[in-house]
Amino acid sequence: MTDTLTVKEIIEKTYTYVDRLVKECRKDVMGVVAKERSANANEVGKAVANAVLDWFGRRDRHIRIMFDPRTVIDTPEPGIRMVFTGESKDASFKIHSHVTYYMSGNVCYAKNMSLEVDKRDFSKRA
Repeated sequence: MTDTLTVKEIIEKTYTYVDRLVKECRKDVMGVVAKERSANANEVGKAVANAVLDWFGRRDRHIRIMFDPRTVIDTPEPGIRMVFTGESKDASFKIHSHVTYYMSGNVCYAKNMSLEVDKRDFSKRA
């Protein structure tokens, strides 16, 4: 017989896996987004969101990531913060993203991107 996992074990297991995925995603997506030219900051945010959603869709079909454009927040330095929500079979979680960019003439280029998960943002699905 197999023992069922406790909620704490489910959260830990899911967190460890998603944290590895997020680090891998950041490396791959930054390479793609850094090459794109955008007319303004909103387009930089859309490009990052689409790239992250596409990446997770290709990488793991069992992790479902969603993006709500209302979570995009401009930061004082040229940058954008946004939040993705995600679900696995056992847990729900949030992925936080911060993208900095620079302007060259009338074009924006992504300069740096961070993707992070926090264990406190994980909860067991009902």
